[in-house]
Amino acid sequence: MSKTLNLGFFCILILSLLGTSVYASFNETEAIDYAYASALTHCDPAIIQSWTCGVACLNLTGYESFFAQMINVSSKESFVFALLQNPSTKKFVTAFRGTVGNFELLLEVLEGNPVPYELTPIPGALVQNYFYNHYISYIRSNITAKLQEAYKLYPDYQYVFTGHSLGAAFATLTAFDMITQNIVPREQSIMYNFGSPRVGNYILAQAIEETIPELYRVTHWRDLVPHVPPCTKNKSDICLTTSLSDNLPISWPAYHLSPEIFFNDENTDYMNCVGGEDPMCSNQFNLAQTSMVYHYVYFNITMECVAAKTNVDNRSVFLGREVNSLIL
Repeated sequence: MSKTLNLGFFCILILSLLGTSVYASFNETEAIDYAYASALTHCDPAIIQSWTCGVACLNLTGYESFFAQMINVSSKESFVFALLQNPSTKKFVTAFRGTVGNFELLLEVLEGNPVPYELTPIPGALVQNYFYNHYISYIRSNITAKLQEAYKLYPDYQYVFTGHSLGAAFATLTAFDMITQNIVPREQSIMYNFGSPRVGNYILAQAIEETIPELYRVTHWRDLVPHVPPCTKNKSDICLTTSLSDNLPISWPAYHLSPEIFFNDENTDYMNCVGGEDPMCSNQFNLAQTSMVYHYVYFNITMECVAAKTNVDNRSVFLGREVNSLIL
């Protein structure tokens, strides 16, 4: 083996030990596209399919709708996902809508207990009940069929999974599931999530990180949602990878995916954080210091449907201290 190959192998080994991808790094331009894709899921599926979703559609240059669907659970509970394709970049994006309404939010809280993850054998893996059971019951069969259809048409595309808030949780479960089911190839899969809650415990987080070759969990300053469900902390206020005892405490050992891409107040700069629970990033704030104000705006894009607006530059500058009038 030559000295050059020895050096290359050494570099790859070091990067793999550090948990850093050799092949890709966080791309802010692409992340903005995926934030717009997450925002447009708040539009009616008919508007998405006709590509008349206003600001988001105008900013998603080169993209077009493949499919959009609303899944109604009840009159107060529904989920939306949208499939978008970009022939010029060969990207296929699956985006999920976040929580809508206080009823859905209440159910997420009431059903926030951990349950075993059983879609693939992972001893000790726990997942948040509401995310998991609603994914299995209402989303999984629909999304599997559509991605099977898409992959037959576009076998050489990259498959991107994205979402905001509850949509980020669904995107996480979907990306992991689609790869482990061999619906889409692992090496063609990417995930960008925004304002994600904790989806499972450390064991599940590790399995997801090892399965999805390129993933980024984007957070915004004092966003409240990345702090729930609360993790189990030690006396030094550090999230633990396991429970404090054999019996789960009230605060179960939920744990975030790595890496976290942590944006500042004004969305002008970010840190690439170490591990899933870096105390220098969003974890520098306790729950009392957070606000939902930061949750609804990523890259100065408000996570809502703005189909009536047609200005491609309609992104107001976000300053957390000045946005008390933002919607809930």
